[in-house]
Parts: sequence; C-alpha cells; structure tokens
Amino acid sequence: MRLAAAMAVLMAAGALAACGSSGGGIDEARAAAAATPVDSCVSAPLDGYGGPGPYAVAVQSVANPERRGAEVTVFSPQDAGTAPRPVIFFSHAFAAGELDTYIELLERLASQGWIVVHSPYGILESFQLLSPGKVPPAYDQLWAGFEAAVTRYGAELHMDTSRIGFIGHSFGGGASPAMLTRALARGWGGNARFVFIMAPFRVYEITPDDYARWPSDTRALIEVYDDDDTNDHRYAIDDIWAHLGTIPDARKDYLLLGSATHGSCTLPADHAVPMARNGRYGQLNGFDPWAVWRRADALARCTFDGDATGCAIALGRGDARQAAMGNWLDDGSPLPPIQSLIPPQPRNCGEGERCTFRRD
Repeated sequence: MRLAAAMAVLMAAGALAACGSSGGGIDEARAAAAATPVDSCVSAPLDGYGGPGPYAVAVQSVANPERRGAEVTVFSPQDAGTAPRPVIFFSHAFAAGELDTYIELLERLASQGWIVVHSPYGILESFQLLSPGKVPPAYDQLWAGFEAAVTRYGAELHMDTSRIGFIGHSFGGGASPAMLTRALARGWGGNARFVFIMAPFRVYEITPDDYARWPSDTRALIEVYDDDDTNDHRYAIDDIWAHLGTIPDARKDYLLLGSATHGSCTLPADHAVPMARNGRYGQLNGFDPWAVWRRADALARCTFDGDATGCAIALGRGDARQAAMGNWLDDGSPLPPIQSLIPPQPRNCGEGERCTFRRD
C-alpha cells in the first residue's frame, strides 16, 4: 500500500468513526468497530484497549535525510486541540518497511491521541547484522527519520518529546534500546518513556552502562513467540532483559505467546505475529488485537496517563487482565493465556530446532 492509499484508508476509517448525528452515534460506531473480530476464530477485546480511539487519523510524511527517496510517515490525531501529545517511534523488522505491514497498530495508537512515527530503513544498510562488532547504518537511518519528523512536525502537531515510547519488532526491536538511549541523550523522555520490544534481533551500539542510565521509572515490555524460528529468544533475555536491573519489577515484564489451535482455526506464534498485513510474512488474525495492538495501547496508557488497567494488561506479571487472550468464537471457550515468564528462559532455537539466527 502506497502512502496515498494508506491516507485514503485511514481518512475513510476516520469518517466512518465520526458518522452519526450525535455524540452517541460516534460512540456507537467506535464501539462497533472495536468489538468486530478480525477473523472468524477469535473474539475481539471489548474494553477498548487496542481498539479504535476517539480521533480520526491524519497521515503526513517527511523525507529521511539519511536515506534518499525514503519517506518517514507521521500518524496524528485530528481535532485533538493544542495540548501537547506524546510521541511513539516505531521500528519495523528487517525488509519489512512497507507502511501497510503494521498499519493497524500505528493507526490505532494515533487514534488514541498520540503521535506515531514510522521510520523505514534500507535493506542494504542492515546487512551488517551478521557482524556483531559494528553498528549497522540502519540505526542512523532510523534515528534520522525520527529526528526529521520531530523537526518538521513538532510544533505543528504539538509533539511532546518529554513523553515518548519506542516500539520495535525483530531488527527494529533490537534497535529500540539504542533508539531510547539516543533519545535520552537528545533530552527527550524527561517525563515518561517506554519500550515495547517484540521478538528482537541482535542489539547493537548500547552498552550495559547505557542501560543503567535509563531512569528507573522507564517501563519496559518484551514479548517473544514460542514458535519463532527466526530470532533466538536469548537476544531478548541476555542482551536486553538482563540489563534492566535499574527498572523495578512492577515496571517491566516478559511475555511469551504460544501457538493456539481450535477446530479449523490455527494461530501460529511465529516470528511474524506483529506483521498483520504483509503477505510475504504475516497475516491478520486474532493474535493481532490481543497480543500486539492491546499490549502497545495498554503500555502507552500506563506510561502516559498512569492508567492502572493499562499497567495490569501490559505489565501485570500474570494478572488475569494481562493473561486473557479472548475466546474462540465457535463455542466461547478461552484461548490459552499469554504467559508472563519470570524469570525469562529461552523457549526456541534449542538443539535440533530450526532457527535462522542463533545468539551463539
């Protein structure tokens, strides 16, 4: 999906959400959209976490100064007034820079009132991923895109860079700790900050001392997938989680999602779980609203608004509100819960198992 097409989709969705002759009509349309399952297998969350928010979404772009021809995309809430708005920076997986790959997640977050920045990086600039000692140029491309978005739209969209979040998947997940560290050095994130890291690849640039300098009120959520045959869970455990000692237990969690099968429905907990629209990799299914959109939304509300339910859903350490993954539509039975795995332990890439990138 090109940028213009994406803009058309999001504006049409916003118009649909805003239809009706009264506030009740708007609320009813939004509730109906939130309660609509994305597949024929799993119920949708009914409490609003991960669903459409109260705002229609506008989409704008700015050139990335570190990557010729690349557009950084900025999602923002329309008619949100002039109050400062937190900013969420998104880092995609290797070779998955197409905007439509994660667009439902990006749009839902912006519809809640936050600014969301998608900064694509080049495939060639990521090829150093097999050389642990050298930082890939993709890191500089990611960061340059984030800075360009703030420079171009910071005042116009009322970006509040004192409240920030970094969300990343795979290569982008591994990059997120370095991106947060760069942001802190830039003076961003002084009031609130979080990282939501999904199935990360190798971590570059950041050192144990950098992690130790993260403020203790940083919130961190790591989510891995039981049948991920791409990235070793030990990247998440040894290169990120092991260095979060300055963050109290109540502000960090490690989630393991397992595959689920029921009748003719199969939901694989593989590396592509967050990639809802990329035909080469992922698929839109019942895991997206429960394991991805809901977690990101809840973590943002927890961090930016002090929302207690959001904190429980994202960082609940086994709280029932966190564990819930919906019900099978055919008989109403619950899906297997998502697991808070504390202390974390690797569950993939074992002896005899296929795994593209092993940590050692």
